[in-house]
Amino acid sequence: MVEVQEIISEVNSALAEATGDVGITIRQKWRQILEKNIGFSKLIKISRVLSGQLLDDFDMPPNIISLFKFAPVTSVDVERSFSIYKTILADNRTSFTPENLEMYLISNCEQNITDL
Repeated sequence: MVEVQEIISEVNSALAEATGDVGITIRQKWRQILEKNIGFSKLIKISRVLSGQLLDDFDMPPNIISLFKFAPVTSVDVERSFSIYKTILADNRTSFTPENLEMYLISNCEQNITDL
C-alpha cells in the first residue's frame, strides 16, 4: 500500500507540472476521481502510518492498520477469483469430490500466479 501511495504522489506531482488546456482538464478529472473515492483519504492516512509517520487525527487500532500492509488497493484480484469460482460452481461441475476440487483450485491458483 505504501508503494501505491508513492505512485499516486508521483502522479500528483506530474499532473501539477502539466500545462495547457489538456493538462488542466486531466488535473481536474484526477481531482474529481480522488474526491469521489470516499475511502481514499483513509487509505492515504493508513499508508502514512505504515511508512512511519505519526498522525494526530487518526484513531485506528494498530492491529487493524497492520492488516492493510499488503492489502490490494484495486479489486482486480478479487474479480479474477470470482471468475475462477464461477467456473467451478457451474452446473456441469456437480461431480467434484473434495479431493478433486482441492486439486483443481491449487492448479488454478498456480496458473494465475505464473500468468502474473
